[in-house]
Amino acid sequence: MGIAGHSGGTVAVINLAGAILDVSPSVHNLSSVDPRFKAFLANSPQGIGYLGLTATSWDKISVPVMIATGAADTTPGEQAKARLDPFKYMPPGDKYLLYIDSPQANHGTFGLGEDGTRELQPYAAVNGVAFMDAYLRGMPEARAWINSDKMSLWSKGVAKITAK
Repeated sequence: MGIAGHSGGTVAVINLAGAILDVSPSVHNLSSVDPRFKAFLANSPQGIGYLGLTATSWDKISVPVMIATGAADTTPGEQAKARLDPFKYMPPGDKYLLYIDSPQANHGTFGLGEDGTRELQPYAAVNGVAFMDAYLRGMPEARAWINSDKMSLWSKGVAKITAK
């Protein structure tokens, strides 16, 4: 099974992948790893300071994770740059970042809702399907896609997948 979430829903996704949360003064090192899940997709994830996420929260994640965000992926109190924290702090090995470098790559773009930028949403959608196909269905062509520059070529340089 795979699991995906958008925005606040990514905290559960990341926690199931192995992130450690310090959610209150009395609840530290909260981990909810679930081995039934094999692939984790976090669109517009939360960064340091949100619901107990710290710079070390992602240290022990050893499963395949895809993060998707963009230049204008902000919400009240959350800046686009913080959405890069999970990818920045996760250890290497089957970790991916889809980044859409456009001022139109807003928060709704990654939720695939009506408030998103319609012309950019296919990049997020195709990316998510390719990632899940690679890790859940074992499709070599999907793995080749996420480990190539094809997203960048298709989007004319607007969207790029980085692997580590």
